Amino acid sequence: MFNNAGNTSRCPSLVKECRGKQTFDGWNDVGWLDIKDPNTLGVTWSGTSIDEADMVLDTGHSWATDNINNYDVQTVLAHEEGHALGLGHSGVVGAIMEAIYAGPRRGLHADDIAGVSALYPSGPPPPTATLVSIAVTPATASIAAGETQQFAATGTYDDNSTADITGSVAWASDNTNAATIDGSGVASGVAEGSAGISASQGAIGSNSAALTVTAAPPPPPTGSEVGATGVDHIFNGGKGGEKDLRVVVHVADDLGAAVEGAAVDITLNNTTFGASWTGSAATGADGSVAFRLRNAPAGCYSTDVDGISAAGLTWDGNTGPFPGTTCKSGSSGNRASSGALQAD
Repeated sequence: MFNNAGNTSRCPSLVKECRGKQTFDGWNDVGWLDIKDPNTLGVTWSGTSIDEADMVLDTGHSWATDNINNYDVQTVLAHEEGHALGLGHSGVVGAIMEAIYAGPRRGLHADDIAGVSALYPSGPPPPTATLVSIAVTPATASIAAGETQQFAATGTYDDNSTADITGSVAWASDNTNAATIDGSGVASGVAEGSAGISASQGAIGSNSAALTVTAAPPPPPTGSEVGATGVDHIFNGGKGGEKDLRVVVHVADDLGAAVEGAAVDITLNNTTFGASWTGSAATGADGSVAFRLRNAPAGCYSTDVDGISAAGLTWDGNTGPFPGTTCKSGSSGNRASSGALQAD
């Protein structure tokens, strides 16, 4: 509505705070004045006899353009511009034309747009195209029972335009024993067989696709037993790299798959001096569990598995000993009594 015509020294003539009688002077002026009402941020005066609207903002308030601590110039001017266009106050919270100032609002609310559109319609709506045919894709598909298939519907109109109408057609399956389909075009395989999947919309008619459902694949084989497949003895730490002994037990089922969450009980034996240590811990995602004997005494070590417990599996009873006995050099006086291992 307004174009920038530069600066002016005129007082907006329709604003009553200007000197003299309010009058139409043929200019749309925007300015700053000391508005008499201290609760008013801005005013706009206009008339219907001539296309003129004058507005002012109150110099008695603190204004800003880049923060929220003062009144936002752009927000208040947008509100006053709405009045200049002919809009009144709105009761919709969040609208630019809401009657109160509640902080910066620099984007038009849907209520603002609807109001201006009602006052200034862009002209009669374009004629509505008529749907003349429906196509379903894919035309053929195959899934297994328990799987799903997304179908889509495309509409062609009498003006040769096309549109995705997947969500606005009625979907149906002519054999729900084989497959069902929901309102969004997703078909679900039920059992082995075939079904015609159709999309229709009122008197326009319908179109269909062919869906084949095959038997569900057999479930993957699962093991019945669990056992230790190996034990590693690893010295590390200290100057000579032999301070601590780390014991790693590997656990799998009878089909060779690593077993996570299996509770493993072991006994670590120092076969040189007759000392032993016990430990209990659960396997991780890779099917292994580690224990640590700190400041391990000299001597040779072997590990016995005392038991393994895993959900749905039976321990195979293999206690060992397992290959990989490890020895640590040192004097015979470096002995230790039995105790508990630390889970690592």
